[in-house]
Amino acid sequence: MNQTLKLIVFSTLVLGMSTAVTAEQAYEHDYHEKNQATMIKQQQDEGEDHGEHDKGYGYEERIALSSKQVEFANIKVEILKARKMDYQIYAPGEIKANGYTSYLVSPRADSVVLRRHAALGDHVEMGQPLVTLFSETIAEAQAIFRVASSEWRRVQNLGRKVVSGKRFISAETGYEAAYGRLLAFGLSEEAIQSLIKKPQALGEYTLIAASAGVVLSDDFHQGQRLESGEALMELADEHELWVEARLAPTAQLELPAGTQAQVKGRQ
Repeated sequence: MNQTLKLIVFSTLVLGMSTAVTAEQAYEHDYHEKNQATMIKQQQDEGEDHGEHDKGYGYEERIALSSKQVEFANIKVEILKARKMDYQIYAPGEIKANGYTSYLVSPRADSVVLRRHAALGDHVEMGQPLVTLFSETIAEAQAIFRVASSEWRRVQNLGRKVVSGKRFISAETGYEAAYGRLLAFGLSEEAIQSLIKKPQALGEYTLIAASAGVVLSDDFHQGQRLESGEALMELADEHELWVEARLAPTAQLELPAGTQAQVKGRQ
């Protein structure tokens, strides 16, 4: 009986101790799981914070540089201040003649090129011959001028006392009209006066430089027939040229007066 009772008490104590141990292990297991979940949550939160600060850079740790490394990398630290940025815009360009000072040489009547006196890239002075042409229209105008000039000299020699006033005025106006027509065709005063002084073939005339400059273009050949107004040469003052830059039509630029532009040539 007593032995049986002792066995029951012993069994009860053992069972109680087992139950206590099992409860303690369960508590420790739950506490460990909760603590581990909390640590994982904190790590996730810290990862998100680092992701926001280091987004796009891929760094989650800070990098420490020594003073020598900073000096070698030429890293400078300055206070951030608001200021205007100086942006440079690059655009391809082309050197062109100044439209206000350039001069376009062209025949003012249908003509044929006989001889050229200047070539591309040559520097010419004012009044220098450029090209000699032939034109039937010019030949007719020169002939009319010769007749008018001869009549005007004859009337001048006779004088107003001998010649009627009507003839005198008619001869004078005929000479001035013929003279002005040749000027309008591009003949120089010297070339017109030479028609009176010495006989020469009619129809030939020479275009001269109206201003000093460089020949930028001369797209013609000897023997070529040209229409009135067709370009022969372009003269430009090399001391003042234009640069035509090609910018995108969508570029919104604000260029105040005094904005500097730098032109770089390409070999």
